[in-house]
Amino acid sequence: MNIEQAIEILNINYYKHTWDHNDIGQNDEEKMTVPWPGEEDEEIMISVHKDVGIHQKFHRHSYFFVNFAYQGDFKALSINDDQIITLHQNDCYMAQPYSGYAVVADKEQNNTIVAIMIRRSTFFKEMFSLVARSPKLFDFFVSVEKNPKSDTALYIPFEDDAMIRPLVELMIMEYAAKDENTQQVLKPLVLTFFLYLMRQYEKTGAKQLAKLPLSL
Repeated sequence: MNIEQAIEILNINYYKHTWDHNDIGQNDEEKMTVPWPGEEDEEIMISVHKDVGIHQKFHRHSYFFVNFAYQGDFKALSINDDQIITLHQNDCYMAQPYSGYAVVADKEQNNTIVAIMIRRSTFFKEMFSLVARSPKLFDFFVSVEKNPKSDTALYIPFEDDAMIRPLVELMIMEYAAKDENTQQVLKPLVLTFFLYLMRQYEKTGAKQLAKLPLSL
């Protein structure tokens, strides 16, 4: 399997999930909080949305996620209309679970968005101790434990030749051809991915989207 085939497989799988609302939510906040979209026994999930344009509803998550602009540009919208970030190829948008979010991409352009998702419990158990060596990211992640409704997001740009891209491709191909070993293979890859984010954040900084109002 090559990377193009893997992207096609995950793009087809994308439409088997609901990404921007919770059908069984009992109130407005629950309806906006998207539950874990992966299999019950999965701790990491890789998703790809390709080409046809996307305009999500505003929503929140129950897990950590990073969106990676694999091809083309897309916009990340927060609860406030004036907080719109345009991500270019190789850029990352990393958000706390409660952080309000929606993706918009023009259907006339070729866009491929890769989402790396990890359960909160898995992140804190297996990855936090290394990523927390960054004082800046320590506050970003630990605030989630102190306040489940903490809702900060980070925009981290990368250059075109950044090594993070082949790492993302490895994760895409592994998840597209997943077997009983895939979750164990993905964990060190995702940890390395987060360490790249940490190094880039420390090196060049990142645009932090301030905490957002909790009213909808």
